[in-house]
Amino acid sequence: MGVGKKVFILTNFSTYLKSYSPIIVASEQIKMLKRNGYTPVLIAADGWNPPQDTVYHGIETVLLSQVAYQDPPVINDLFKEDVNLIHEQLKAAIPDGSVVITHDLIFLPDYTKHNIAARRLAAECPKTRWLHWVHSATGPNTLIAEREMYGAEYKKLLLEKFPNSLICYPNGQDLPRVARNFSYEEYEVVEVPHSTDPTENMHPMVQNLYDAKRLGSCEVLIIAPMRLDRGKNPQMIVRVAAALKAIETSVHVVFCDFQSTGGDKVTLREECKALSIELGVADCITFLSEFDDMAALEVPHEIVLDLFTLSNVFICPSRSETYSLTTQEAMLRGNLCILNHDFPAFRQIYGKKALYRQFDGAEIGFDGFDGKIDTSHSDINNYFEGNIAIPLKAWIEHDRVLAGKTWVRTRRNPDYVFKEYVEPLIMQDVKDER
Repeated sequence: MGVGKKVFILTNFSTYLKSYSPIIVASEQIKMLKRNGYTPVLIAADGWNPPQDTVYHGIETVLLSQVAYQDPPVINDLFKEDVNLIHEQLKAAIPDGSVVITHDLIFLPDYTKHNIAARRLAAECPKTRWLHWVHSATGPNTLIAEREMYGAEYKKLLLEKFPNSLICYPNGQDLPRVARNFSYEEYEVVEVPHSTDPTENMHPMVQNLYDAKRLGSCEVLIIAPMRLDRGKNPQMIVRVAAALKAIETSVHVVFCDFQSTGGDKVTLREECKALSIELGVADCITFLSEFDDMAALEVPHEIVLDLFTLSNVFICPSRSETYSLTTQEAMLRGNLCILNHDFPAFRQIYGKKALYRQFDGAEIGFDGFDGKIDTSHSDINNYFEGNIAIPLKAWIEHDRVLAGKTWVRTRRNPDYVFKEYVEPLIMQDVKDER
């Protein structure tokens, strides 16, 4: 890039409307850029005053003079004066060699004055690259009619390909049509899907954990809220993680280990950590009490629910329970639940709404009376891989709800979309092929 790591986002925003899709998309772009070491510079209209609790607040912002859309459209002195004014302001704000992202600049009639001014700047500054986000699949007849509003001279200009630019469009199916309608070659129109921030409005601890442990990239995310009692059987969850890794499925487990600061609970935590090292998954296991001091004694309920919103799998291998409220909460947030088959109460409570697998028994008899069930596996690693990990991977890939939830977190988060789609466009040279 010719001008450090600044990226300009050119809009005509004058009023913050949180449901307006270009404002949502631009806010996601600001997050992407900031998280990946770039400096976003927003260009908006005079009067733009976003709320303090949005990503727009506090970033570098250039305000252009407000110029009115003239209805009916007419080419007169005011029109030309407005174009000249916007051109001069853009020229002062955007150094040659910059990257400029625009939103509906080449599409909306309301943007015509900005469009003409920006085209003039693009012709003057051939090293500047323009990435035009188009947010609507508009037919050619509508586009031509809009361009004809400004007479023959401007119709020809507005129907030409914008210099030094690419079009970014959110689905690949429409690319040939978009190229034709905006006078681009097909290779000059690229698919850039919209992103969704999985942690938006979540607790700051959850956001920090998501970033630090790269939770957006793992195929299986397991949240395990539990006091570290022997009856909870946390070792079995470590084994599930190892089995998933063995079949080349990325996984992370977050133990929300509340009220586990002394005695055998500390011993059990160390045993789980030792087992994770032995099985080669130490980097896939996080104890929240060790990640953040505020979680050492208690984990606020809102944090657990936020984490369940991110996760896609819940494992409950408990040998002793009365209900497992956490299972219910995990279900509510779309997690596939795998419960201990040897604990009869689970099957009575949750029925066919969960999967059941044998871990290592239970502290109650099958008849519901006091007793004990012992389960052993001749090859425990083989059992966990063949009976838990492989079916689990299949469920995540083929169940539409699970597949959708996992896909959005792993393939439509801002970091993934930026690295795979946006940053390559920022870094490459764009040639004007006219």
